[in-house]
Formats: sequence, structure tokens, C-alpha cells
Amino acid sequence: MVNQRTWIQRKRNVEECLEIIRTIDERTIQRRAKRLSMVVQIETPVGFYMPSWTTDLLDEAGVCYTNGQYTGCILSLAAGVEHGLRELLRMNDNSVLDKLIRVGVARGVVNGDESTILQALKEYRNHATHSHIDDLAAGKALQRQKVVLTEQGMMASSVWEEFEPESQGEKEMAASLSAVDKVGDLLVKVREVLYDICDRYSALAHPQYPQS
Repeated sequence: MVNQRTWIQRKRNVEECLEIIRTIDERTIQRRAKRLSMVVQIETPVGFYMPSWTTDLLDEAGVCYTNGQYTGCILSLAAGVEHGLRELLRMNDNSVLDKLIRVGVARGVVNGDESTILQALKEYRNHATHSHIDDLAAGKALQRQKVVLTEQGMMASSVWEEFEPESQGEKEMAASLSAVDKVGDLLVKVREVLYDICDRYSALAHPQYPQS
């Protein structure tokens, strides 16, 4: 049996869209402001070089994070790192993040601590891209509380307790909740790493290395 559905498409006018945006702003502005406060503003000195496309992607990652788009943040962040390292290392456009990190370490452009942070970005990017919910939810406990329905409404009948997510829905909830901290931490650390690398090796913008 084939299900028959009728899809109705309707364009909203500008006034309707403005009202939707105002409603979203009222509901989310406090959370967005809190996330924005985590995205540290980095003032670049005179003579500092970073590829413009990399700068744009880092800015895009910050906007995504502020608006709660964590997968978009990670993808933009990883893309920015890939482009920046390709330019600095003079490598071709087919070089993936893992290879770029390894070559950067081998050439002394990326140090050990920076490599650890960039590898963490790569792993999280891969989990997010392929929706590896078990990996994204790993280590995140949820809380629950029993309630009873009375004439006055819902009333707590137990204390809050932590539990490990088991069902798919619970794991997806844990992955979503953990993304706020995990992605925010990666955003701050990776941006600082990339700025430090570009600050130390701005001269690599010039063709000192052969094309790989």
C-alpha cells in the first residue's frame, strides 16, 4: 500500500517573517547572549596574516555557535582550519585535516599541544558529520525525577537522580545537551590555536615550501 500525501507550499510575506523572528528573539536572546559571551573577540596586530577564507569560516563558526547551530559550527571551524593549514603549508586542495595536522607537526609548524586540540576537532567533526550519536553522547549523564498529576498540576514525588542514557531518544538528548559545552570549548581553543600558528608563521604565506 502506498501512502498518498498532499504537500501544500505557502510563501510567507515579509511581515509574517518579521513576527516569527521577533518571537524567536524573545525566546532565545538570553541563551544566545550567553553563548556569544564565550566567543572571545581576538584583536589582530598589524602585520598579522590569516587567509581571508579562513577568517570568514571562523566568523561563521562563531555565528553558528551563538545561534545554537552546533554541527554547523564544527563543520565551519574544521573547514577554516583545513583551508588555513593548506595555505600555510602550501599543500594541495585534496589534503584532508588529518594529513594537514601530521604534516604541520612534521614541519614544526604545529606543536604537540596544538596537535592534540586539532585532533579533538577532527574526531568531533567526524562524529557530528556522520551522526555517531553514541560517541557524541559519551560521558553525558541525564537527570530525571518522578512526578504525579494532582488537581494543582504536576508535583514532584522523588528527588532528581542521574542516569546513563540508554534509548536512542535519551542518547540524542544527551548529545544535544553536551554539544553546548563541547563545541564551545573546541571553538575557543581551536580559534586560539589557529591564530597562534598564523601569528608565528605568517611568513609561510609566501611560497617557502614546494607544493605537496
